[in-house]
Amino acid sequence: MYFFIISFDVILRSMTNKEEIFDLIRNHPEGLDDDDIAEITGIQPRQQVQQLCNQLADSKRIRRHS
Repeated sequence: MYFFIISFDVILRSMTNKEEIFDLIRNHPEGLDDDDIAEITGIQPRQQVQQLCNQLADSKRIRRHS
């Protein structure tokens, strides 16, 4: 019998950028802008954050305000 121990770090690293952004936004009800998200997550370039947030908004998982 084999047991596998997976650390929390391993689970976080396997999260996609889109999932990471969604979780971050969900935990900040006051709202974040694309620059905040890029800085907190380290996702670069910032335009990738914009594209992923637009995809989340298109799928109705978040709402974007300008």
